[in-house]
Amino acid sequence: QTKTESIPTLKLLKVSTSENIITVTMTNSDNRFTTAFMDEWFLVMDFLDNQKRFTILITESADPKIWSNGLDIEEITEKKFAYVNRLALLCFRLMVSHVYSIANIHGHAFAGGCIFALAHD
Repeated sequence: QTKTESIPTLKLLKVSTSENIITVTMTNSDNRFTTAFMDEWFLVMDFLDNQKRFTILITESADPKIWSNGLDIEEITEKKFAYVNRLALLCFRLMVSHVYSIANIHGHAFAGGCIFALAHD
């Protein structure tokens, strides 16, 4: 039985759970790593840190052709190192998390999206 978990203010990600599995579906069409998109991922990581019952994370895309279009060029141009550091921190948090993570990639995973996919187990 799958149910939807409540993480406040998620608009770009959909979270569903089944027993010890949490599935995060990226729903932002091209799933580009904007600051808002990364903020929501940090909320998910915080949730996982506080909910030890989950042992498996599956990341997928609602778009059948695009898993992630990667970096947001406008933001990286404007914020430079702060942007790159934030993406690196997100990837680090995923890599050291207590959950086994699976990137269910169907479609393209470009640039930062590829990096994030590789951060999964």
